[in-house]
Amino acid sequence: MLKKLESLSAEIAKGIFGGATAKYSSHTARIDAIAHTYSPPLGRIVEVDYDVSGYAVLVTGLPSKLAMPIRFLRTINLGVNVMASLENVISTFKGGRNIPSLLVVDIDSVADEDLTFDLIFTIREKYPQLPIILISGGFARDDMSTERLAICDVSLRAPINRTSFEMGVEEAFDNNSIWQHRLVELNLRKH
Repeated sequence: MLKKLESLSAEIAKGIFGGATAKYSSHTARIDAIAHTYSPPLGRIVEVDYDVSGYAVLVTGLPSKLAMPIRFLRTINLGVNVMASLENVISTFKGGRNIPSLLVVDIDSVADEDLTFDLIFTIREKYPQLPIILISGGFARDDMSTERLAICDVSLRAPINRTSFEMGVEEAFDNNSIWQHRLVELNLRKH
């Protein structure tokens, strides 16, 4: 009986982590550590409608890899800017102007993952109203929960399909509303 349980546990773990535990743990462990360290406690959840006007920024070293997300974002009337690095993104909205409606980052195609995570955290801290979607083959599965709100609103496992991306965009706006409410509650508690 014990052998059957061990075998079943191993199969479940393999299914959950997708057989890519090394890369999974490098991305997910870092995101989870940041999220759990900096997440304010969950307060009341208030449903807020979001506006999908403006433009989205997609950060990728391989624009052809994100052709489907680009097409989808254009169908919901978002302009799309593709940039090769987060440094370029940050330089476009210095001073709090020209902030996009959505930021999508393809982690696997950027040069320096450590710098990328640092910059994502900086963007999240300075521009909490900006919904962020992270995409990586290193994630075991799509995560549209509120567990990682300190770093992003949604994380999607690459390769992505249209359905998961559409759901991810909707959840990113919803989760970002929750994140903003958490920050307001945290600020109210400090005073």
